[in-house]
Amino acid sequence: MAKTVENDLFDAALAFVEDGDDQDTVFKQVSDQLLVAGAVKPDFYEHLSEREKNYPTGIDMSVVNAEYPNVAIPHTEGEFVNVRKIVPIRLKNPIEFANMIAPDQKLKV
Repeated sequence: MAKTVENDLFDAALAFVEDGDDQDTVFKQVSDQLLVAGAVKPDFYEHLSEREKNYPTGIDMSVVNAEYPNVAIPHTEGEFVNVRKIVPIRLKNPIEFANMIAPDQKLKV
């Protein structure tokens, strides 16, 4: 069994499977759960959403392998969190993100 270190980037309690149909819904669902867990500050959701609109994080994985699903890495500045963690989210339904390289291109993530 792996030993847990206080500064680990992953926490099993902060990994989610979400079924929202759009970006805003998923952001809200996860932000609410992170807030309850004490991982983020109350204004996290607003800043996460705003940053994604201004600086999209969708990544087109087809350039690596056409079989790979696209991914996104939405985030915000550290001042809006209480702990620095990577929060994996598995989506039950693909949702649309703007491509970080070509923001006019929409990707199913």
